[in-house]
Amino acid sequence: QTIQTRSDSISPILTDFQNAMILFEELKKLGIRYQSDPNVPFYQDDRVQFAEETLQLGRGDCDDLVVLYASLLESLGINTAFIQVNDPEKSLAHLYLIFNSGVPALSAALISNNEKRFIIREDPSGKPFIWIPVETTLVTQGFEEAWKSAATNYLKDAVLRSGISEGWLNVFDVE
Repeated sequence: QTIQTRSDSISPILTDFQNAMILFEELKKLGIRYQSDPNVPFYQDDRVQFAEETLQLGRGDCDDLVVLYASLLESLGINTAFIQVNDPEKSLAHLYLIFNSGVPALSAALISNNEKRFIIREDPSGKPFIWIPVETTLVTQGFEEAWKSAATNYLKDAVLRSGISEGWLNVFDVE
């Protein structure tokens, strides 16, 4: 089935969220997997693969998998952003992704009753939407596990450890 036919049977408000889940599960079915970078502190001399390269190779590091998933989501009109983590307590940087579920913040319960599972961000007009964090390195474990892990890490790093205000956790919108 195509993504379009699968999304026809769900509530229109959940279309982007459902399509994002389907895409991630399709990457898992394709056998895409995470392969760690050589031990390069804070991505010095690291080269990011094009999405097509990652598909052809069937593997990539965290930034390669983020670029692949983001490019697929963006091709469907789903807005994405990168979460860059340069944790001062770790020698290696990390990158994961968040995407706009298309669900307004007032309807968050349609996705989860646990507010720690998502991020509320405003669109350019100021309307708040639910954004979903995804740890793309966990592609072999499926969407649910990748979502849970990224949400936990975002809570820990951005909120509990103040990574955003301290400047070592940054959010970059894909445009």
